[in-house]
Amino acid sequence: MLETELKFKVKDLAAIEKKVKKAGGKYVRTANETNYFYVVKKNLMRLRTDPPTLTFKGPVKHGKVRTGFEMNVNLTKYTMQFVKPFFKGGDSFKKKRKTYKMHGVLIELDKIKELGEFVEIEGPVKGIKKVQKILGLKKPHKKTYSQMIRKK
Repeated sequence: MLETELKFKVKDLAAIEKKVKKAGGKYVRTANETNYFYVVKKNLMRLRTDPPTLTFKGPVKHGKVRTGFEMNVNLTKYTMQFVKPFFKGGDSFKKKRKTYKMHGVLIELDKIKELGEFVEIEGPVKGIKKVQKILGLKKPHKKTYSQMIRKK
């Protein structure tokens, strides 16, 4: 599976959310996630708690396009005890995410204490560009959250 997304660092996430709503964005969900990740040779393996997913992402190619595979995992207490040791030596961060949908793309409004506020737009390139223009977002952020956290 190919994943295409753009990420933008923003100063006022509330103002962006107002623009999304005004433009007809449909609220999908709010999540308080913990992301555990481990990177080997530019490949990322991530365990996310909300929704419970285990993700493999290949290296970033052509800006922010990368191969990826996600599967749902029933994260019971027992499962977490089994899976978490595989992420030992990796990093983690907590993120509050609100998700909206508009023009065939997901718009994710992220707050990460260590990094700040971000908007991610994921989906077909045509929809990404349209939403980027509607929201007045200019220069995409080139680094992934895992890259930024590891630099801290």
